[in-house]
Amino acid sequence: MKKRFYALRILSIFFTVLGWIITGISLLMGLILLINPDFLIYDGAYYSHLVPEGGRLTGAVVLVVGLLFGLGAIALGEYMKISMEVVKNTRTITQLLEKLIHLTGVVKSAPPPVPGTDSLETGIGDNPDSQD
Repeated sequence: MKKRFYALRILSIFFTVLGWIITGISLLMGLILLINPDFLIYDGAYYSHLVPEGGRLTGAVVLVVGLLFGLGAIALGEYMKISMEVVKNTRTITQLLEKLIHLTGVVKSAPPPVPGTDSLETGIGDNPDSQD
């Protein structure tokens, strides 16, 4: 079967890889800052001016926010893949059902008309005896 949605496949791969990269970097940097908060000291001054222990706080923020963004990107990529698979499965099942209907000779037909009515009548305002 021909593959469709080429651009969506590329985007899903991109978001999945980007999510893993963000998750890995944030995990690495967050843990480094939690273990060694002096990593942010440069010429005797902290990059984080909130508190003297700003390295640990920054590490925790980087860890949590980075993991959330990374896992969100991974989830978006996987959601795109699953959506494409649902479309593929729906198309395959439709083709198989049409093939089955064709092979068995079952033809889709309209229900039989109600006795006493014309097939062209709509049923709305067609009664000549009604008083409008």
